[in-house]
Amino acid sequence: MSLLVEKNFFGELTRKREKNSPNAFCTRRVDANNMMTHHAKQQIIEAVSRITKEDLAMISEEQRKIMYNGLATKGRLAADPEECAKIDKQLETDPKNYYLWCARAIVCGDIEQAIENYSQALSIRPFSPHTLYNRGRKLMGQGRFSQALSDFALATALDQEDGWKWHFQGVALYFLDRYEDAVESFQRAIQAHNHINDPVVPFEVEWMWNCYMKLGRGEEAAGCLEQVTAETPCVDSEKTYKTRILMYKGDMTAEDFLNTIDPEDVLETANQLYGVANFYYYLKGDTRTSVEYLHKVIALTEAKLCWGYKMALRDLPGRAEETCAESHS
Repeated sequence: MSLLVEKNFFGELTRKREKNSPNAFCTRRVDANNMMTHHAKQQIIEAVSRITKEDLAMISEEQRKIMYNGLATKGRLAADPEECAKIDKQLETDPKNYYLWCARAIVCGDIEQAIENYSQALSIRPFSPHTLYNRGRKLMGQGRFSQALSDFALATALDQEDGWKWHFQGVALYFLDRYEDAVESFQRAIQAHNHINDPVVPFEVEWMWNCYMKLGRGEEAAGCLEQVTAETPCVDSEKTYKTRILMYKGDMTAEDFLNTIDPEDVLETANQLYGVANFYYYLKGDTRTSVEYLHKVIALTEAKLCWGYKMALRDLPGRAEETCAESHS
């Protein structure tokens, strides 16, 4: 399991497993004088002593399942040099092992290596929709959208029931300025998600809204937002999409929305601030404020691989030029 390492006030390193882990532990509350009881301190020391080598692994069991079964990647996955070294050792004697190449791509920690590893896997199983999808996502991370699209197009042809494959095909189309085609992909994603009751409709709806706004079709953009209300179910990892939609619909003010942002999560902060930039640009007609928020996104250099950062980079030049034109008019 991945671990949160933190230093407590009596100077010892304690490791706390993810809160849902069956072996998770917690510290007792300290007394009013901020002094830890002897019993609480002993609990922590005993818990630390029970940490095994398996506990210290950087990758979760869910990640292992994805890695060693050649499944489609999802969520934030950890790089692990030690695991990568183990895989390299196995590949020395088993270089045609499809699953080892898939696993190495996930834990290697280098995007170029990951693309090469997925390509090696595809040389063994060229029609694996999951691996095509995984490589497509890595290519998209490098801004190689045409190549990513070719992987996603084949992945969706081979597996039409996976909404995530349709989603990322739509994202690639969006970054290639093919907004009409992107809308169709996001609609297919919604159909696939609904078929298995996967509560991620807000995820697709906001992308559709962005497409319609790029096309200058405000009425259709507003219409697609009606698919989402405050009661629309949504998985926790995608709730920020629903929150942005509520702001676009006027069900939440920009000020209240900004108060929902967790600055500790830099990646999601970039996405959220990009949403605010679009709110001011498309719905308030305030290009200057929009540009200010785009600059705030781009200042978050740690988030350069997330979609909000990439979109801010694309939109800033045009909106900044509009601002200059407004100043001189």
